[in-house]
Amino acid sequence: SVGLLGEGSAAHCAGRLEGWRRSVGLLREWAWLRSSEPLALDAIRDYWGERTGFLFAWQAFYVQALAPPAALGLCIWWRRPKGTSVDDDSAVPVFSLFSVVWAIFFVQLWRRKQAALAFRWGIHDAHTAQAEVRRPEFVGREVVSEITGEVELVEGRGSRALRYAASLCVSLACLIVPLAYMFVSLNLQGYISPAARHVLGVRVYHEALSAFAAPGAVFDPEAWTGMLPAVLHAAVIFLLNKAYRHVAEALTDLENHRTQEAHDNSLIVKRFLFEAFDCYIALFYIAFELRDVDRLRVELVSLFSTDVFRRVFTEAVLPLLMQRLSRRRHAAASAAAKKEDGGAGGGGTDGGSGDLELDEHEDFDDYLEMVIQFGYITLFASAFPLASALALACNGVELYSDLFKVSYLCRRPRRPRVSGIGTWLGLLYVLVAASIFTNAVLIAFASDQLAPLLPQLFDARQRQVGQWPSGIVLLLVAVEHGLLLLLLATEVTLPRPPRWVRLTLARREHEALLAKRRLLLEAPVVATPLRDVIEATPVGGGGGSKR
Repeated sequence: SVGLLGEGSAAHCAGRLEGWRRSVGLLREWAWLRSSEPLALDAIRDYWGERTGFLFAWQAFYVQALAPPAALGLCIWWRRPKGTSVDDDSAVPVFSLFSVVWAIFFVQLWRRKQAALAFRWGIHDAHTAQAEVRRPEFVGREVVSEITGEVELVEGRGSRALRYAASLCVSLACLIVPLAYMFVSLNLQGYISPAARHVLGVRVYHEALSAFAAPGAVFDPEAWTGMLPAVLHAAVIFLLNKAYRHVAEALTDLENHRTQEAHDNSLIVKRFLFEAFDCYIALFYIAFELRDVDRLRVELVSLFSTDVFRRVFTEAVLPLLMQRLSRRRHAAASAAAKKEDGGAGGGGTDGGSGDLELDEHEDFDDYLEMVIQFGYITLFASAFPLASALALACNGVELYSDLFKVSYLCRRPRRPRVSGIGTWLGLLYVLVAASIFTNAVLIAFASDQLAPLLPQLFDARQRQVGQWPSGIVLLLVAVEHGLLLLLLATEVTLPRPPRWVRLTLARREHEALLAKRRLLLEAPVVATPLRDVIEATPVGGGGGSKR
C-alpha cells in the first residue's frame, strides 16, 4: 500500500550519550589543557558517523588554536595606555602580523590533523559516495557512453551555461538588498559625509537618515543608543541570510548538478559568498573607503558580538526550550489518550516514534557560522584584537552546547563516509590569503598604527593630501610578499599526513608486497603438456615459417 511510511529515521540506541558523557568528563578533568582532543572524538564518530566526528574535531581544534591570539590580544588591550586608541596603538601592527601567521599555520596544521583522523578512522583512502552516485533529480538526455557502452544521462554545454548564467544573475541581484541597507545603516550612524563618493552612480549620503546621528538626536554616537543601528544591522544580516538560504537552494537545484557532491559544493560556495558579502561589505567600506579604524572597530564589535551571542541563544537555549515544551505537550496528549481508553495502554507507541519529534541535525550552518567568524578574526585583526578572546570564550560554550544539542535534541543522522571537512577547507584558504592584503593595507594606509614604530617613514603633509611615502609602499609590498611566500612554503614543506601516518602506510604497503611475493613463490607450478602447446601454435598466416 502507498503512503504507509510517511517519515523514517534511524532510532537511537545504546551509546547515544557516550560521546557527551566522556566529553563532559574530559572537561571536568581540564583535559583540554594537556590534550590535543578536548572531546571524546572516537565515541562521537562511532555513534554519529565520520561527518559529525569531523565537525566536532574541527570545532575543538579551532577553539584550542584560538588560545595564542586570544592571550596576545588580551595583553595588548591590558597594556594599552590611556588616551591611546586602536588607530595609533604601536602594538596592534605586531598583533596583526601575528594573527596572519597564526591563520596560515592554523589551516596547515588542521590539514595534518584531518589526515591523521581520516587514517585513524579507516577512511583515508575512501571516496565519498556522493562523488560517484548520480542525483535522482539530474535531468539530461540519454546517450550511449563511448567508454562503458551503457546508456547514461548527459547535459549539453549550452543548457548548462544558460543555467549557470541565470543563477549568477539572480545571485548578483540579491546582493543589491544588503548593499542598500548597508548604506542606510552607515547613514544612521553618521559615518557617511556629504562629500562621500558615489557608488555605481548612486549617491550614498542621505541627509534625512544622517540627521538621526546628529548630537542630541536618537542615534547620537555619544549616547548608548548610538550602538542601535549597528545591532539592527546585525539583525537584518541574519534575516537576509535566512531568506537567501531558500534562494540559494532553488538556484542550486536549477543548475542541475550531476552528483550530490557537486550540488553540495555549489550550495556551500553560493551561501558563503552571499553571507560573506553581507557581513563584510560594511567593514570593507569603513576600512578602505572611509579609512577610519575607530569606526571600523565599533562596527566590528557590534556585528561580531551580536552574532556570537545570537548563535549561542538560537542554537542551544532556544532548541532546548522548544524541545521541552514539545515533550510536555506530547506527554499531556498521551495521558489524555490513555484516560479516554480507560487506562488500557492503547496510547503507547514503539520506542522509535519519539525520535521523529526531534530535529534533524544539519552541520551546514555550524560550518558556515564558524568560517564567517574566522573571517572576522583574521581579515580585520588590527581593528579588534579582542575578537579572538571573545571568540574563544563563546566558542568553548558553543562547542559543548552543540554536542548537547546533537546528543539530546536531534535525530540520529545518516552516516555518510567523508574524509574531511570538504569545501570548507578551501574557503578557509581564501580567507587566509585575503587577510594578508587586508591587514597590510589597514596598518599601512587606513590608520596611523605604524607611525609610532616607524616615524621616519611618515610625512604628515603627504598624508593630509592623500599621498603615502614610498617607504611605506615598499614596506607594504615586502610584508605582503613575505606572508604569501610563507603561505606557499607551509603548503610545500608541511606534508598533509603526519610522519607516523606516512610510516604506517609505507609499512603496510611493504608488508602487502612481501605477502604477494610469498604467494607467488608458494603457488604450485602447473606444467602444460607438449601436445597442448603444439595444438595452440598457429600454422601459417603470419605465425612464422613452417618446416
